[in-house]
This record gives sequence, structure tokens and C-alpha cells, in this order.
Amino acid sequence: MIATSRFFWTAVAAASLVVCQHSDAAQTAKSEHSIDSSSSGPIRSLLQKPLQGGEAYVWYLVHCGYAIKTQTKLLIFDYVRTTRDSHERSPEQSLAAGRIDPSEIRDLDVYVFVSHSHEDHYDPVILDWQGQIRNLKYIFGWQATDDSSHIHLVGPRGSLKLDGMEIYTINCWSGVPEVAYLIKTDDLTIFFQGDYKSDSLTDIEYLRDKCAAVDMAFLGAHTQKWGDASARIIRIMQMLRPRMVFPMHYGGKEETYTLFAEECAQLGLPAVIKCPEKSGDLFHFR
Repeated sequence: MIATSRFFWTAVAAASLVVCQHSDAAQTAKSEHSIDSSSSGPIRSLLQKPLQGGEAYVWYLVHCGYAIKTQTKLLIFDYVRTTRDSHERSPEQSLAAGRIDPSEIRDLDVYVFVSHSHEDHYDPVILDWQGQIRNLKYIFGWQATDDSSHIHLVGPRGSLKLDGMEIYTINCWSGVPEVAYLIKTDDLTIFFQGDYKSDSLTDIEYLRDKCAAVDMAFLGAHTQKWGDASARIIRIMQMLRPRMVFPMHYGGKEETYTLFAEECAQLGLPAVIKCPEKSGDLFHFR
């Protein structure tokens, strides 16, 4: 882990630079709209651009879906093409539109993570990418398939070392088995909540013991009206103290992300919060 006291968030090819200090108050930050979504060409160039350890590009796909390009890998989490509340989306197949086009990422080392089987987190279309991407691996939080090439971290508290990456899971049950992921790769530590709903403090302590700090956390943007769900997110933020938070779980209602960030600021939670406004929003972390 490369410890830094500042995190710089920039729009790609934008003239201005936003500097977000890690502070005791969450900050609402608007997303940057600087990629020309009329063509996947700029995305392909961006994906080939060399990155340093501790640096990443982050795309909001939709709902809980995010893609993270690190120094050596592309990590894709809980990808779905649409959700119940999603507005009509662009038919373009590109990260710039929040959609995965296998041809756009075919030359990368791609790792697809799925937290559980609910339809707003798991779209079987991801299995169609096999054979279209040079190096593609699937990591499921339950026994999702019978394919021996797929990785199933059924737990409890599954762990795996894979291609220079450390992966840890914590588990819960909410009608189906579910996991949250902690991933360490390329001088970054990433927490992805999925729909993890347990109130187990020992689970979070277990993950906290696996890392010096969490750089990026992807958390459900459950505002205080959701009661227990909100309290759970607050507890995770207090215990893991992520340096940057990406809210999720409100595809089609992205305005909720700003409300969530405002509530976190009022509570004095220790994170900077980046609020995507639409599918394809891009952030540069370094």
C-alpha cells in the first residue's frame, strides 16, 4: 500500500484539477463528463495508457456496476445492462455509456466479480464474454456455475491469491448467499459491498485486519430513511475509514447519491464521496 495524504481527481483531458483532501467530513463531488461517448476510440486509448501503482480509472456502469482499471487489471463488479428504475439508456456498447463491449477490452486482463444472484447484480450476459477477451476470469460469491474455470468463493470468509491479487470475502444470507469483497491489487485496496447486509462487527474487523487502509469503498447509498440499512453503511464507513467512497444501488435514481453524501457530511464521516450522475461517468484516481 502506498500511503498518501492527498487524492487527486481529474477529468480526463480536462483543464481543471480537483484536489480532495482526506478529511473528517464527507464531500460531495460532481462527476466529470469529459469522454466523448460518440465513439469507443478514446476509451480504447485510455485503457492502454500506462498507470502507476495506486492509480486507477473508475467507470460507473449502472446501479451497483463499476469498472476499475488499475495498473495491470480491469476489475468489473456486479455488471447488469439495466435495472427496474433505470432510465432509457444509450444503445452504445462502451464503457463511455456504462456498458461492456468485449471487443473494447479484449486485450486486457479482465476480472469479473459478482456478489450474488439477484437480477440487479448478476446478468448472465457476462458469460457470453468468454472467448472474446484474451484473459478473462470470473469470481462468484456463491456456486454460480458448474464451469471449473470459474472461481466460486462460497466461504464463509473465502480468500484467494490470484495473479498478484488478494481477495477476501465476508458472507451473509438474504434469500440467497451474498458476499462483500475486499481486494488488494496494484497498491490499491478496494472494498465492494454488493448487498452485504450482516450486522456482524467481527466480519468488518476481519477485513480491517487484512489491510492498512481502504482506498476505495463501493457502498449502498442508503439514506437515513432506510433505518438499519443506513446504520450498517455508517458503521462500515466508521470501521474501515475508506479514503474515497463511490455510492451505488440507485440506478435510475442517481440523485440519491448526492443526498447520501450530504447526510454523510452532516454526520462527519471520514471519507470523500464521489457521486456519479449517469452511466459512463468516469473518475481518475491517483
